[in-house]
Amino acid sequence: MWEQRQQRLQTSTRIGLTWEIPVLVVLVVVMVLLMTPLLGQGIASLLWTGQWAWPNDMRAALGGLLNGETGAGFAPDHEAPPSPAVWGFTVASYVIAFAAMAGCAAVYWYTLGPGAPRGLAAGRQAGAVLGVAALRGRGSTIRPDLSQRQRKAER
Repeated sequence: MWEQRQQRLQTSTRIGLTWEIPVLVVLVVVMVLLMTPLLGQGIASLLWTGQWAWPNDMRAALGGLLNGETGAGFAPDHEAPPSPAVWGFTVASYVIAFAAMAGCAAVYWYTLGPGAPRGLAAGRQAGAVLGVAALRGRGSTIRPDLSQRQRKAER
C-alpha cells in the first residue's frame, strides 16, 4: 500500500507555472504604479476644487507630476490642486494599493501557492477535530478497505 501511494504521488500530474500568470502580475503592478499618482491627483482635485478631474493626456500628466506641475494634462480651464495635497493623496493611494496587492499575494499564497494545504488530513488531525471515538464508529464509511480487512482478520 505504501508503494502504491508513493507511485501515485510521483506520477500525479502537477500544473507548472507558465509565463502568462507572471506577465499578468507584472502588468498589473506596472499599471498600479502608473495610475496611482493620477488617482491621487484626482482625489486632491475633488477635495480642493470641488470637481473630479482625470487628465486628458495621461503621459503629459505623469510627466508633469514628476516635474512638479500638478495641473499638467488637464483641460486649460481646470484649476490645479496644490502640490502637497496631490503628493499626500498619492502616497496614501500607494499605501492602500500596496496593502491590497499584499493581501492578494497572501490569499494566493495560502490558497493556491506553496503555502496551500495539500492532500487529505493526517490521522492525528482528523482525530483531533472529530474525536477518536467518532472516527472508530464511522470507520467502515471512512475507510471501507480497512474495515473489510479487519472483518476478515477477525473471522
